[in-house]
Amino acid sequence: MNITNVINTITLPRIEDWEVKEHWRKEWIPVLDEKSTDIEINDDYTIKQSALALMRRRKTWLMNRVYSTYYDEYTLLVCFDTGGVYYFNNKKYELVIQNNQIYLRDYITGETKLVYDGEFFYPTPKKWLMKSSSRLSRSHRYGIEWGKNGFRADRIFIKDHQLIAVLYFGQEAIYAVEEFHSLVVNHRNLNKHDNRPENLELCTDEENTEHYLTMKPILEAKKLEFTRLVVSTIQQMYGNESQPIVS
Repeated sequence: MNITNVINTITLPRIEDWEVKEHWRKEWIPVLDEKSTDIEINDDYTIKQSALALMRRRKTWLMNRVYSTYYDEYTLLVCFDTGGVYYFNNKKYELVIQNNQIYLRDYITGETKLVYDGEFFYPTPKKWLMKSSSRLSRSHRYGIEWGKNGFRADRIFIKDHQLIAVLYFGQEAIYAVEEFHSLVVNHRNLNKHDNRPENLELCTDEENTEHYLTMKPILEAKKLEFTRLVVSTIQQMYGNESQPIVS
């Protein structure tokens, strides 16, 4: 049997939602209405905060837990079930919904492409529906960049977890997106790519540190067990019992 096929059947270590609830004292409480668009836009907001507040106001429910919003040239599709964020250039493509599916139509050619079939999204590189990228973030978190243009002197880079936090939690999350923040957006299971609202919470820096110190040993224990399982599998396949298992 191919070793790669065997290893691929082993589940990568992760902290499950029930483990977060069991070990982390801060209980996650859902908002009363995730479709709400209520938010204030204050004069002292930064460009990023104003953009996020506008996208909260423009949030539109499409189907399932999929929402659309827009800011300048990009329209965004956000899936709360998966935490996925996708976007397209609304100067080039029109959003079309038919039979619980989402399509994009090219304004010039009239060509139409399916981008969401009710279950899965179908992004493509650099055109049509695109997926947020991790390459622009020093911490490798996914996000979208609005580049400089005739109206913007500076680029805007909004990370997925910031966007979803504002779209879901609303006003309070606005104060967790800048460098000098009173709150932070915390990933409850320590997976910074898991941006489901259920995995995000707003907390203070002190709570964030406490959470990390509480959950990190749990994840490290899972990683150690995963390593032992991989090594044991390799030894069994190749009969290399003399090679010690990682301790």
